[in-house]
Amino acid sequence: GVVEEFGFTANPTSVKTRTLAAAATIVYPPGMTSFIEETDTSPIIGMGDNVISGKRIAFDDYQRDVMAAQIATLQATVSGLTHSGGILTQLHGSGTTNPKNWFAKA
Repeated sequence: GVVEEFGFTANPTSVKTRTLAAAATIVYPPGMTSFIEETDTSPIIGMGDNVISGKRIAFDDYQRDVMAAQIATLQATVSGLTHSGGILTQLHGSGTTNPKNWFAKA
């Protein structure tokens, strides 16, 4: 499963059983708004404040997807560059590691 794929060890079943039993003893305050879990598309209701939706993602997840696409584009661009067209010039030797020479013409 996913747990093993990322190098973790799953909790024993006894731990899950004890956790669920403890959760069943929680007493919620009167008047507390309950959360619902959206298991299928529920128009209007699904975007409510107290809805846990498997389809709702965090902005961080979206941002990582965007960055992954940008990295893939950059990798494709860089792998397409060749020396034969004079686009890349390899610099080596004395003076090429000095930052003041980074913008010198090769």
